[in-house]
Amino acid sequence: MSVVTITYNHEAFIEQALESILAQETDFPVELVVADDASTDATAGIVREVAGRYPDRVVPLLRPHNLGIHANFVSALEATRGHYVALCEGDDYWTDPRKLQRQADLLDARPDVALCAHPVLTTWEGGEEPDVVWPTESERADLSYAALLRGNFVPTNSTLARRLDSYAMIPDILPLDWYVHLLHARGGPIAMIEETMGVYRRHPGGVWYGSYGDPDAFWIGRAHGMAGFADAVIALVGDDEEQRAAIQDWTLWVARLFAVRSRTAPAEETAAVLAAHPGFASLLARAFADRVDDVEWLKGQLEERDGRVAELTRKLRRARRRLEQAEPTGGSEPAPRRTPRWRPGS
Repeated sequence: MSVVTITYNHEAFIEQALESILAQETDFPVELVVADDASTDATAGIVREVAGRYPDRVVPLLRPHNLGIHANFVSALEATRGHYVALCEGDDYWTDPRKLQRQADLLDARPDVALCAHPVLTTWEGGEEPDVVWPTESERADLSYAALLRGNFVPTNSTLARRLDSYAMIPDILPLDWYVHLLHARGGPIAMIEETMGVYRRHPGGVWYGSYGDPDAFWIGRAHGMAGFADAVIALVGDDEEQRAAIQDWTLWVARLFAVRSRTAPAEETAAVLAAHPGFASLLARAFADRVDDVEWLKGQLEERDGRVAELTRKLRRARRRLEQAEPTGGSEPAPRRTPRWRPGS
């Protein structure tokens, strides 16, 4: 079995992450591939020290230059040799020493299952929010592939999957972990062990931290990247109509982000993004065409418009009557001021 840990500037967290993996109690060997992306803090030194204590179990990949999340992650996945592969990023950790054994037993007993996951405790290092278990019970109610397409309910540090022959085809997109879950889960059903067996940290150095502090600015700033993610998922689902329907809502959401972002971006940049992601552009066109063809939706839009026009007409008529009543009665003398009918208490 292989475990992949990617890390960057995680000196406050990395040792706990690695020790939680190395503390796993299994009846099979576990290799730990740790890929540090040229951290500027003490992370690489900590990885080197831990690897020195476990030379037969830890495979350190210490990058001399920063590769970026995509290249670092894909390279680490390509370096794995186990039949199964698990993920745990350098700022997260596991809390159950039998986690890997329990998940491997499940996959061994059920060869049809492609991906096994479990809930994790989401915790905020700064105490900004209370700790919560994710996914919630309601999010765990539907473990279908269509549900995973509609939204990610699989914590990255909870997964154990059957390793693919290659990961080189993974595009440079974000969210990268969600896409990898979709790749792994294509081979069969998703299983969920109900016990919480890991911790997912939220902290200012995390990639997704900004999505909670200022979500609109965070996602609008990443609209072009999300267009790439949408294009990759569209290619993954192919012509499957049910799966395309599952991703349509969030694809339209990405379109809204894309439209807002494009207001401040050069037109050439927007055109280049659409040209680079034809699947995304095609699905957008189709989705909007479906909306126009929706008679009930169009009827509702017309009724809402007619209601606004009628209200505006009434306001204009009242304003005209007030103006007529205020006009002078003749000559240069102003019209007498009318006494209002309203009285206190009426």
